[in-house]
Amino acid sequence: MPQQHIIDGFKGVVDFYEYKGIPCARKWPVWHPRQPSDTERAAQEAFAYINRIASQLPEYIKDQYHRMAVGTPWTWKDLLVKAYIHGLDY
Repeated sequence: MPQQHIIDGFKGVVDFYEYKGIPCARKWPVWHPRQPSDTERAAQEAFAYINRIASQLPEYIKDQYHRMAVGTPWTWKDLLVKAYIHGLDY
């Protein structure tokens, strides 16, 4: 492996690591932002909205979602989001 000051000089550009005892280096991925489609934007807004108001729901509604989640791999909030975005026929 290179000396620490060399590794530090590449911080955020190159990742140095060992794999099965072999020194390796790889370039960090580059993210190119893009504008979401209208459909993606609508889904993002719906997802953000339901997650924002979830904590404000009355306790009896949250309790029902908790009960529905028992014995499933989902949390109450997963079920809430699914019901809000896809309706109850999921």
